Amino acid sequence: MHRQRVILFLIVTTALLALALGTSGVSSVAADRDVQVAVVDDTRAYVGFAQETETTNGTTNLTVTVTNRFPDGSTLTTAELTVDGESTVLVNGALEPGEPASGTVESVECGDPVTLLVSGDGVRIRLERAIDCN
Repeated sequence: MHRQRVILFLIVTTALLALALGTSGVSSVAADRDVQVAVVDDTRAYVGFAQETETTNGTTNLTVTVTNRFPDGSTLTTAELTVDGESTVLVNGALEPGEPASGTVESVECGDPVTLLVSGDGVRIRLERAIDCN
């Protein structure tokens, strides 16, 4: 009988402590996760990337065209091109699905790295390519 009282006392004490202290449940969670995916080439990607070079008098100029290929309702708000530490803004506002935007960088070197940062409507994309002078 003494053993049953001890067990009952422990159960009641545990229940009272759980009621008094709570269960430490989570009421909300915020997660920031990066996803990197490389599935298709530039001609079929959600953000189209095309480059064209023109050499005149030994100086090569690079023109980059970015196209929003996301489904309807996915607007891109920024697109920034960086070549050799120099940045050029291609989009600063709204680039609707299906719309292209272009920008030119002068006096580039063939093979130099090109970085394109695009963002909008819950997406952020970073493309790294080399200047193709072929």
